[in-house]
Amino acid sequence: MTSTAVGEPRFVDVLGGTLIVGGKSIPIEPETTALIVREGADDFPEDSVVRIPIHDRKVSEIHAELTVTRDGVRIRDLRSTNGTVVDGVPVTEAFLRKGHRIRVGETELQFLPAAAATTVDLETDETFPPLVGTASSMRKFYRKLSRVAPTEFTVLVTGETGTGKELVAQAIHEASRRAKGPYVVIDCGAINLSLAESLLFGHKKGAYTGAADRQPSPFEDADGGTLFLDEIGELPLETQSRLLRVLQERQVKSVGDNFYRRVDVRIIAATRRNLEKEVNEGRFRVDLFHRLMVLQVQVPPLRDRLDDIPALVELFTRKLGHEGAFARISHESLLQMTTYDWPGNVRELLNVVARGLAFAPDVGPIHLELPKAGANPLEEQANTYPVALLAFKRAYWTNVHTLCGGKYKNMVSLAGLSKTAISKHLAVLGLSKDSKG
Repeated sequence: MTSTAVGEPRFVDVLGGTLIVGGKSIPIEPETTALIVREGADDFPEDSVVRIPIHDRKVSEIHAELTVTRDGVRIRDLRSTNGTVVDGVPVTEAFLRKGHRIRVGETELQFLPAAAATTVDLETDETFPPLVGTASSMRKFYRKLSRVAPTEFTVLVTGETGTGKELVAQAIHEASRRAKGPYVVIDCGAINLSLAESLLFGHKKGAYTGAADRQPSPFEDADGGTLFLDEIGELPLETQSRLLRVLQERQVKSVGDNFYRRVDVRIIAATRRNLEKEVNEGRFRVDLFHRLMVLQVQVPPLRDRLDDIPALVELFTRKLGHEGAFARISHESLLQMTTYDWPGNVRELLNVVARGLAFAPDVGPIHLELPKAGANPLEEQANTYPVALLAFKRAYWTNVHTLCGGKYKNMVSLAGLSKTAISKHLAVLGLSKDSKG
């Protein structure tokens, strides 16, 4: 995330441009990614991706990427077979200027910058630490968080179980003006009803039997910082009315005390429940609901960000103390993960990685097993992009492998790809090959 100090500009002017491809003009605009691909290559479902198909067998399936940055339009070669050349110079990454000519395969393209600049919000970066992911849904989520974090308003974080609401709350705190202040967490779902008021608001010495010392309220502990009320939808009704006063007045009275203490805290709450439904069914106070719903952010479920799975798996292998293990995880395992709908979200993914590492062999590839309980809805959706793509590739390469008797030389001739490229496809799909071919 780009941090923007008070008084600094929040916006920047950027120049997009136009790519001339065979006499056709293709705009390269901010907040989109343009991919140079071989004509007939797989489609991309994201609205933010523009495909530039090139009818040239020497152009790789996904050859290069064009993005508008603060420094201009950047072209990046995506490890293509034949490389990307700008004005006669092979490049892995370059910024395009007026009149630049680009060669991909045997095709020449021309770039022309836009005549006028476009104003883009600085808060559109693809990261929001410590959150991980660059999928389209996450980039939109980061943008919302970047607007929410600098404010002092109460925030309600919603989302399905296992999406990482606690981490989102921490990220908001760390990106706020209170980042150097305390960050205190209360798990409302674990609060015993008989001790709820004492645990939330503290108690005076001698307030009840066993209260040998004064217990300060978590609101006092969080003074000058942020208080995170996790799973607030589980809070007993009897306690909700007292919480409402704290949120309204920023004053807290401990059990047994006769006076209120003023506190300076920002409140972030989270719930997996539908609070509107809870209000309608009498389990949540409507006035507390409105006090919490000043700003709401909803965490995307993992099924809406399947492209982030490799990055998350790599992160989990390191967090679980298996540095370097990601390189051993089979490509087939990662592909299969994009065909699963992940009802338990990121937490379920973490459990899958943990199990795989626990039973991993000392050497060789690590295979991560998906949960087998219940049917997987995505298996029945043949038009789902990752499922259809994997099914097509498996059918195609199985057929090529069979027709060519596993001989590399024959497969190179039939598929029109290099031996290295074919080897990668076969390895990902777990197909055997003739190493001598």
